Amino acid sequence: QYTDPAALMLSARVMATQGMRGEAKSMIQRVIEMRRAGLDAYRMLGLLEFEMRNLTAALNAVDQGLAISPNDEQL
Repeated sequence: QYTDPAALMLSARVMATQGMRGEAKSMIQRVIEMRRAGLDAYRMLGLLEFEMRNLTAALNAVDQGLAISPNDEQL
């Protein structure tokens, strides 16, 4: 199992592009749980949740990202 946040995010991106959204979400959540998540993790998590029709969870991810960077235009 990966413990490097960058490796986990890369794995999550690969899984997401292969349609493995649940697995990608799990990888991102591991990064967040490690308290090593950057804005990109919340952005990607929000997008995955939206694609999986989990709208409340998508908004929660966006809110968490905005807490880190309130002026981010991509969120």
